[in-house]
Amino acid sequence: MQHYSNPQSPPWALFDKQFHIDPTRLYPTPSDSESPDAHAYGFPSIQELAQSPTPLPSFGPFSDNDYHQLGHYVDPDALSTLSALSPASPSVYSPNVEAPNVRSSSTKASYAPDDYACSNEDDGQAQMMSISTSFHPGSHSQVSDLVISSSDGVLFYLNSSIIKKASAAAFPCFLRYSTVPGAGINEAGIIPIPASAAVLNIIFHTIYGSSCAQNSPATDDLVNAVDSLPTLGFRAGALVRSGNPTHDLLLSRAPSQPMDIFALAAHHHLSELAIHASSYLLSYPLFKIDDALAARIGTSYLKRLFFLHLERVKTVKQILEQPPSLHPTRKDCNFQDQKKVARLWALGSTYLAWDIGPDLSTRTIQSVYGPLVENLTCADCQEMLKKRVRDVLTKWVAVKTTI
Repeated sequence: MQHYSNPQSPPWALFDKQFHIDPTRLYPTPSDSESPDAHAYGFPSIQELAQSPTPLPSFGPFSDNDYHQLGHYVDPDALSTLSALSPASPSVYSPNVEAPNVRSSSTKASYAPDDYACSNEDDGQAQMMSISTSFHPGSHSQVSDLVISSSDGVLFYLNSSIIKKASAAAFPCFLRYSTVPGAGINEAGIIPIPASAAVLNIIFHTIYGSSCAQNSPATDDLVNAVDSLPTLGFRAGALVRSGNPTHDLLLSRAPSQPMDIFALAAHHHLSELAIHASSYLLSYPLFKIDDALAARIGTSYLKRLFFLHLERVKTVKQILEQPPSLHPTRKDCNFQDQKKVARLWALGSTYLAWDIGPDLSTRTIQSVYGPLVENLTCADCQEMLKKRVRDVLTKWVAVKTTI
C-alpha cells in the first residue's frame, strides 16, 4: 500500500486522473440558485463542494504521538485478536499469567481487555486460554504443580500433594489420559481429562474440601461428578461424607430431585445421604422404577425403600381401624346412640381408603374426620371423636419416614 504525504498531490487526484472521473458527474448537484442562502451563512456553495469532493481516507500508519492523542490507548496489534473474542464467561478466570506451552503476546501493553487470548507467533492465530475461577495459579497457598484440562478447554491448577493425600490411586488414573506416553506426573504437562469444566470443578472442590455452591452447579453435574470419582481413583464414600460441602449441597437438592439423589447415594453406599433422600420419596410411584434404575440403586436399598412404603401403609391402616371410645351412657345418649359415632368413623375410613398411601398427610386426615363432629348432637360424643382424631394424628406423625 502506498502512503501519500505531498499535500500538492493528494491520493484522490491520482485516482481521478487514472480513471478520468468527472466530479460534477460523480456528484450531480443542483445549481447555486436553488440554495441562495449558502454564502450568506458562511458556507461554500453546493457547486463549490462538488468541485472538491470529500477526500478518500488515508491509510498511513499512526505514530506513537498519534495514539496518545486519542481518548484511550489501544495497541493496534491486539485489535485482530480482540475481534475474534467471544463475551467473557463469568465462570472463567483469565489472568495475565504465562500458561504452559502458550506464549504471551509480544505486542506493547494495552488497555484493551485481551486477557482471554494469547498470540501464537508461529502460526499468527489467536488462541483462547480459559482458566478456572477457583483453581488458578495463586488461588491456594500450596504451589500449583499439576495442570488439568477439561473437555471444553478450561485449565485447573492443582497441588499434587493434596491430590495424592486424597487418594494414592489418583495419579495412575490421571496419567491414563496423559498425551506424553510413559511420563510421570511431573513430566506429563497438561493432562486432558474427558469431563466438562462444571464436573471437574465439583470434583476438585470435593477433594479440596471447599464449597462450589457459589457456582450454582446443576444437580445433574453434581451426580456426574460423584459418579466420576471412582474413574479418577477416588472412593466416593471417603470424600462425600457428612461435613463435606459437596455432601451438604447434595442434601439440599434432595427435595427437588429425590430419586436422583437417592439412587446416587445408594449406588455409592452413602448411607446418610440415602436416608435423608428417602424421606422425600414417600409420594414417589414405585412402579416407575425400571430395570436400569433398580440396578443402579441395588437390591439392599431398593428393598429398604419398598419396605418403607409398605410398612407405612400397613401402619396407618392399623391406626385408623380403631373407632373412638364410648363415653358413659346417659339418658339422652345411651349405648345405641353412641353407635352412630362408630358408623361415622367407619364412613371416614372408607373414604380415606382411596387415598391411603405412605405419603398420607395429617391435613387429609383432619379434613375427613373433622366435619363428622357437626353430625353429632351429644357434646360427649363430639369430644370423644375429637380426642380420637388427635390420637390418630399423633401416632401417624411418629411413624418412621425414612429407610
